[in-house]
Amino acid sequence: MPRLRPIARSSRMSAIVLSALVALPLSGCQSQPKDVAAGLTDSQSIAIDTPGAPGAQCSLKSVVVGHVTVTTPAHIEVDRSPEIIVVLCRKACYLDASAMIASEGQRRADGSVVYSYPAETKVQMTAAGSCNAPSSPGGGASPL
Repeated sequence: MPRLRPIARSSRMSAIVLSALVALPLSGCQSQPKDVAAGLTDSQSIAIDTPGAPGAQCSLKSVVVGHVTVTTPAHIEVDRSPEIIVVLCRKACYLDASAMIASEGQRRADGSVVYSYPAETKVQMTAAGSCNAPSSPGGGASPL
């Protein structure tokens, strides 16, 4: 039984060496994770366009923007948020068209999340069969 003591010391020493080896790659030699959202402000500019149908009136609605109407092509400054922005565009001789703009979250090195909307959203509008036709069947398109 006198051999138990050296074995216990050996186990303790192995545990210390193992701990040191595991911690070594985690030490200051490695670089910190890149802060993917460094330098981002609380707001951002987004573009709304209706290719082939410039001059469309687009209403943007969300908790972030409230209710804003722009004429395409347009740029608007919005607060960064996880909220979806709903867009409804109208133009004479075109069917109403809608889109939803969703933000994407980016995790910062400190663990917080910052959201960004796509820099540009294109809303495709379809020409009405006749310029005298209503803008859309049923009085309007619903993005939901």
